[in-house]
Amino acid sequence: MIRQNFNHRNPEGNYVPVNYYVSEYNSPNELKNRRLYQVESGGDVLLQTEEFFYENGLMVKVEVKGQNEQSNKTYFLEYDNKNNPFSETQFGYFEKYGYPYKHNVTKTSALDYKGQVIADASHTISYTYNQQGYPLTLTGLSQSNRRWDVAYTYNCK
Repeated sequence: MIRQNFNHRNPEGNYVPVNYYVSEYNSPNELKNRRLYQVESGGDVLLQTEEFFYENGLMVKVEVKGQNEQSNKTYFLEYDNKNNPFSETQFGYFEKYGYPYKHNVTKTSALDYKGQVIADASHTISYTYNQQGYPLTLTGLSQSNRRWDVAYTYNCK
């Protein structure tokens, strides 16, 4: 189990906990769930739970449950067969979903609690690769036509 804290600085200059994630693993390379809590003086409040589902070592589905049914979401992930630049990391928060980052996510389909597509959270991603099969560039396009581009730089020794 891993706990990741998020703090803010109060007017006195001290860091105060605001919320935190608690992550549980089925194995070192497979997240079981992640829970988000808000720190409250009367006791911490569970805001959200994410459950992770795997096939052949790849995260293929994420179910997100919030404080009410309307905040529930389901994500479906598809991958390429190339190398992910974060594949050697041991901590699963560099990319939103896809841990343990064996390959690169090429498609995310997000559905709301009614099973309707969430256009801004559903997207396709295309890559260019170097000779070792690692991404050089990424172009993402959401179903709401939001586009983003990323260029990767490697400093290998």
